[in-house]
Amino acid sequence: MLADPGDGSGEFMPVTSSKTVEFMADGSFTSNGNICAFSTLNDGNSEGSYLTTDEGYSVECESPFVSTLILQLKDGALILSFPCIEPCQQKYKRM
Repeated sequence: MLADPGDGSGEFMPVTSSKTVEFMADGSFTSNGNICAFSTLNDGNSEGSYLTTDEGYSVECESPFVSTLILQLKDGALILSFPCIEPCQQKYKRM
């Protein structure tokens, strides 16, 4: 996870988590946690659809804090970018 403290010094830090996200070719996804929450908890199933965008992919969220989640594939990893004042992202490796 990356949670910048506000001075640009933030770096991805390893976490221990069993949260997974699976994307299907038909434009749908499933997760064992809330994909729209900046959390590593696998606290219940979520599912929905994703769209292809100029930036990569996006997921519409039903959350008071996150309306759209931006997803990008970079260097073999999936990066979820949350709409925080300072950069906050999650990075997933492919299994």
